[in-house]
Amino acid sequence: MGPSRIAVIAAVMSAPLLAACGGGAWVESSGVALDEPEPLGTFENGSAPIGTPSRVVLMSDGTARLEKPPACRLRGFLCQSFEFDGFYKRSGTGSTGHLDFVTGDGTPVESYDYRYDGQRLDLLQEGTTQYQLLPRAATAWCTTSQQCDTQQLATPLCVGAWSCVSSGCQYACKGM
Repeated sequence: MGPSRIAVIAAVMSAPLLAACGGGAWVESSGVALDEPEPLGTFENGSAPIGTPSRVVLMSDGTARLEKPPACRLRGFLCQSFEFDGFYKRSGTGSTGHLDFVTGDGTPVESYDYRYDGQRLDLLQEGTTQYQLLPRAATAWCTTSQQCDTQQLATPLCVGAWSCVSSGCQYACKGM
């Protein structure tokens, strides 16, 4: 195999790696270019104030989960927490991003401006002035192993597969 053929093979094989690492601008389905990498994965803040996101899960297939703490914290009372499973749309210009959480028919549920540095998702709900800080979670949230794959999680250097155990993504190397 000649040097040019090896270079072509290397370029083709490294393209997905460059895309996964955020090489180049990501273009949202509406054609709006964003300069930062797409915020995929699970982001959590266990001490989130009432009414603000405590967990956000964004997946590469456009699905999302958004959770907020219960509206009350009274002992002995059932309190309803906010849990949304649906879709998200991402848009914006430059380094200012915007996330819309929407139902299957496109009805908006929640909207946020956001900042993302690769490890933390900062959300600013419309009508507020303070960003809610959500660091990347130590364990990605899931209900199925496919949701682990769509969060593009860092994979150990072994052949194996993701599984969803007790609402958390776990990777198991084959033969171990």
